[in-house]
Amino acid sequence: MGVERNDHSIEVFNRGQAAQNRIQASIKIGESMSKSIKAALLSALLFPGIGHFYLKKPIPGTVLAVTAFAALYVLVSNALERAMQISDQILSGTVQPDPAAISQLLAQQPAGTEDTLLGIAPAALLTVWLIGIVGAFRAGRVHSKSDSTNG
Repeated sequence: MGVERNDHSIEVFNRGQAAQNRIQASIKIGESMSKSIKAALLSALLFPGIGHFYLKKPIPGTVLAVTAFAALYVLVSNALERAMQISDQILSGTVQPDPAAISQLLAQQPAGTEDTLLGIAPAALLTVWLIGIVGAFRAGRVHSKSDSTNG
């Protein structure tokens, strides 16, 4: 019994060491990653503008973040408004709580200004996100070049 317990303890210790080695390897990768790559990844994976803030470029970061927030606000507020309208219709009994009926209501296109905003918002969000990624990468390259010439 004592030998089995000791073997189990050694196995747990070895797993812990392996995990620690993987963490240290990933930290080394992060340290060797250039600022331009880090900034682009931050903008790509978190939110537009974050990479610019990482590079200490707050003005373009703020412009990108505010534009992306505005586009998201339009999309989310519209989705919530439509969901509330449909749920009110279901609760009042004018629409049956049937997936086909709900799908038909969701498929109806909004009209007027709302339609225009809903057409622009996704395109604006995608455009801002891509500009954020490319812009952060380019700003990181410029930042790295200025560091190497000054250092």
